Amino acid sequence: MKAYSTIVVMLSALFVIGGCSNNKTHEEHLDDIREYIAGNNIDAIETESGLFYSITNEGNGAKPTENSDVRVNYRGQLLEGNVFDQHESQEGLRLNLQQVIEGWREGLVHFPEGSSGILLVPPSLGYGENRVGNIPPNSVLIFDITLLRVF
Repeated sequence: MKAYSTIVVMLSALFVIGGCSNNKTHEEHLDDIREYIAGNNIDAIETESGLFYSITNEGNGAKPTENSDVRVNYRGQLLEGNVFDQHESQEGLRLNLQQVIEGWREGLVHFPEGSSGILLVPPSLGYGENRVGNIPPNSVLIFDITLLRVF
């Protein structure tokens, strides 16, 4: 019985160690984003919530509201560079900003139609502690976005 208890304790410890993901504080995530921005020479604006955005090619169309339907092309990657999702087509992907993560809802309102740029999203404005597909819990998300159309 003692050997069984030792194995259970060892397996439990491995599960806890292996299951622990990025337990950084919000401020530590923001520091990671700032380091990424500095290392990649990005000119970004930080919002009160900790979202960073950079408009690299400014369009001249209407800006969406948090309730707008938009058409976008995008590429999402983790801070380490692993691409987890993307959409690229002539017509773009149509979506409503009420159906996306808070980082998109907050960030895209700064983009005039026809703009391209980057959103750097801390976990609190992304998926938080949830694993979504191949996105680990507590991940900083980076999106290259082109806002094609605002409805």
